[in-house]
Amino acid sequence: MSNCDSIIDYPDKEATINEYESISDMIRKELASIINECVASGYSYQAKEFIELIIDKKGKVISIDFKKRTLPEECLKQFEEKLLNTEYWSPGIVNKKPVCSKLMFALRVEL
Repeated sequence: MSNCDSIIDYPDKEATINEYESISDMIRKELASIINECVASGYSYQAKEFIELIIDKKGKVISIDFKKRTLPEECLKQFEEKLLNTEYWSPGIVNKKPVCSKLMFALRVEL
């Protein structure tokens, strides 16, 4: 798995996205448009998804796991592509050194 000997669940400092204030900010600016495009317009839609990312020591997303898979597969594929190709992550930190780390976040969709 890339340059990861082990994966830290709770680093001293979590991995972050450099160009965004937070993961919520990134979701609002990048992933919301994907949902709007892949869910048919005019329909009421509600889902909650939990997403687990593994981010390596260099700040690259190397693994994505959608825990519930409540969104349409096309949305999940587009999310995965977007997250894997985002180059602005900073790695998690333990004892002032970059580490491979796990990051979980929830995504709630209501259209």
